Amino acid sequence: MKLGISIDEFWNYTTHEITLIAEAKKFQKEEQLHLMAWAVAHIISYTGRLKRPVSPSKLLGKKKEHKTKPIKDKKQAWNELMKKFRR
Repeated sequence: MKLGISIDEFWNYTTHEITLIAEAKKFQKEEQLHLMAWAVAHIISYTGRLKRPVSPSKLLGKKKEHKTKPIKDKKQAWNELMKKFRR
């Protein structure tokens, strides 16, 4: 992945700064892909040849994120967390 910085600039940055630059570039690329998938999904859905409209996330192969369930019993939730992270 190209970071868009020169070699001299690279050696002046700390590893944390380089990591932040790389993450920013990755985010920009993902945003561009999502925008293109959004446009293509609308074009495909507009043709009317499919029974259901296509979503950008389906074109990108991303699965839906799991929604968090509301906490009804705080003590039970705390105990579940303690079981999960206890060594």
